[in-house]
Amino acid sequence: MKPRTFLGIVLLSIAALIAFLPIGPVLAEAIPASSLGPQPNTWFVASDGYDAWSGVLPSPNMKRTDGPFATLQRARDELRRRRAANGLSDGATVIVRQGVYSLAEPLTILPEDSGTKLGPITYTAAPGEEVILKGSRPVSG
Repeated sequence: MKPRTFLGIVLLSIAALIAFLPIGPVLAEAIPASSLGPQPNTWFVASDGYDAWSGVLPSPNMKRTDGPFATLQRARDELRRRRAANGLSDGATVIVRQGVYSLAEPLTILPEDSGTKLGPITYTAAPGEEVILKGSRPVSG
């Protein structure tokens, strides 16, 4: 077999193998989370989070021992705690990952939860992700 023919068969085989691997969806999910990464004064909320975790990771770690918060209330309470401890003079950001979040009670944001012109407090959806907050409950009967 000629070297060019052999190389062509190898490349064709690799292309066929890649076409059947689920690389596209895996990378599409991994890239936003990894690009968010832990940042100073940044906390995350995700539908697969847990309120006992630190909230500093955009998604659960491999051992599922740390990751994002599960609720906006927990993120708000963490900001309140940090503000009482060190003031959050540089501001803070809560990044909410894609998902539907059912609120069992209103999310109350008070004047003491706001930032300053030089240190804003921001709640935002993760880039390119859709976040839905639902305050409704099904009614029957």
